[in-house]
Amino acid sequence: MKFFFKYFFTFIFIFYNYVSGFSQPELLTTDASLTISNVVYSFNDGNEFGEEQISTITKLKSGDIFSENEFNLDMMRIRRFYFDHGYFDCIVDTSTILNDQGNEITVNYYIHQNTPYKINSIEFTGLDKIPENLSAQIFNHSDRLISLQSVYVKQNLEAEILRIVKILNNNGYVFAIRESVNIEKNLSEDPVLKNTLNIKVAFQTGEQYYFGFTTIRIENNKYGISEEDFRRELQFHEGELYNKKKILDSESRIASISLISTNSLTIDKIDSARNIIDYVLNLTLRNKYQIVPEIVGYSIQCKFYGGIGLSYLDNYFFNTNRTFNSRIRALFNSFEDIRVEFISQVSQPYLFNNERLTGNLGLSFDYWKEPEFQVQQYKTKLGVAYDLPEYTFINKVFMNWTLEYNDLQFNFSGGNTASELSFNYFNSRIGSDFLHDNTNNLSFPSTGYFQSFSIEETGLIGSLLRNIFQLNTFKFLKLTTLNKFYVNIFEKNNSPSVLGMKLLVGNIFPYGDNVFIINGISVPAENVPTDDKFTGGGANSNRGWRSRTLGILSNPELGGNFSFEGSIEHRTRPFLDSDNFILKDFGFVTFFDFGNVWSDANKFRLNEIALSVGGGLRYYTVVGAVRLDLGFKLYDPRPGHVGVTNWIWQDGANFKDKYSIHIALGNSF
Repeated sequence: MKFFFKYFFTFIFIFYNYVSGFSQPELLTTDASLTISNVVYSFNDGNEFGEEQISTITKLKSGDIFSENEFNLDMMRIRRFYFDHGYFDCIVDTSTILNDQGNEITVNYYIHQNTPYKINSIEFTGLDKIPENLSAQIFNHSDRLISLQSVYVKQNLEAEILRIVKILNNNGYVFAIRESVNIEKNLSEDPVLKNTLNIKVAFQTGEQYYFGFTTIRIENNKYGISEEDFRRELQFHEGELYNKKKILDSESRIASISLISTNSLTIDKIDSARNIIDYVLNLTLRNKYQIVPEIVGYSIQCKFYGGIGLSYLDNYFFNTNRTFNSRIRALFNSFEDIRVEFISQVSQPYLFNNERLTGNLGLSFDYWKEPEFQVQQYKTKLGVAYDLPEYTFINKVFMNWTLEYNDLQFNFSGGNTASELSFNYFNSRIGSDFLHDNTNNLSFPSTGYFQSFSIEETGLIGSLLRNIFQLNTFKFLKLTTLNKFYVNIFEKNNSPSVLGMKLLVGNIFPYGDNVFIINGISVPAENVPTDDKFTGGGANSNRGWRSRTLGILSNPELGGNFSFEGSIEHRTRPFLDSDNFILKDFGFVTFFDFGNVWSDANKFRLNEIALSVGGGLRYYTVVGAVRLDLGFKLYDPRPGHVGVTNWIWQDGANFKDKYSIHIALGNSF
């Protein structure tokens, strides 16, 4: 009887699979095009990853034309995904349901993930002859990316192998490779060993090599450029132990030279007898002189300006590795708010023969006109940038000293009369910026952290010059910190779905007494110029408000001395894999902004923090993201008689005052 039931159920199982396997292709190979009405994922024993993440693996989506081939490939993709995450025993079943009209089909995936396999042992072979210091670095448990008793993940194992190869490549083993990977499932019924793996990775290191001589070849060297200008950018020297990272760093530094069009650092000769590798650096030059028309757009004091410009560039100024750049720009915010800029700047790398030090000297003239006033500004700026070693938290330090002279003219009108008032002032600004930046991409950062600390002081030298030349000056200390953090929503490093966060805190400390001489009369003045104050609202601030309209101030347009604002933004590029070259560059965002501006830090109140929510459209170009944002005032601490209510959903709210539209270039942060 036992044998009867055994063979009976075996027959039923084979017959069922034969019938279902026979009937299903007959349905799927119908001549009519079938539209997918729904894709359903069913999980029989829990799901570690979530339906949303699994749906990103499959190609067929609701609304697509059904393809049996793609349907089978999707099933294999799901199996492979679970397999690569340690679910070796995962089973994926499928079914399809045709609707009564015979034109739509529902696709079903039934996923039985079963128990994941954990790592019981890890063995690396082929590393027994490397120096002890490298062995200690490789087997340092705090640096390892996989550990015993952790669930097997293929990506983590590959990252650990890459880490080891990278250490070898950076310590002389130029030909080090991963030779083989062997993963064995433990078949023991011992509860300790059940659902575990033994991993064996074999490496081939070869011998340690040293850098030899590097030949530099400059194609069409029509400007007579010296090889030494490029040789000093090499991060390695003859006789040093081979280091792949120094090769990459050298290429990066050479690529940053404005005169270089292309560069490649490749192996020239290998001396296996002496373990020496000679390299050759091939360079092509771009034009030394360039005149470039520009279309520009950026934010100034939370107001977006767009315009045109013309730039002149000398990439090898005075026949040395310095650059000269001069540009003129006309900027437009409205017919009543225009700006004209003229800027000239010289940049000198290797300042004082230090490869980490770069100097800049700039001269500029700015003119801008608004309905109530117009300003002419003359500015000289001397700056120094210092690149710190990678192991320090602060990556870069900027020091600058700016001298500026401003000539202002105010226009007053009332009734049938009009009057003008003009005066000037001088500022000497000494500033420092300390930056940490390990974000992975400028146009669409998906991982990393950015932090900056800025200090600016205007009174020390200004007070001395004021007493000597009878100048009008300002005296204040300005402190600002900006923090930006980006994290992937999904595991893939190039994930098109990113969560970004920003927090800005700034405070201005005015000191001393400011008395201006205007038309021969002593007049008490504000300690801080309007352009130096913090303002709220706009495309790069709290997007529920228009530019410079947010603040716990009598006139938000003029700004305040204390700012606290932040943003949480979800960015996605769903069409990044599209074959349509236009569609693939579109993206979307949703955001939550908060913050406000106060006259002083002691006026800060939690219940005065303004809140806004919204969404936006992005189109990513080579010059940055062109964006359109729609923000809503979720909470307005000062709605006034126009907005009426604090919260947007309260009765009586004036919806016309509860939203703002912004058009800008570049990410909001």
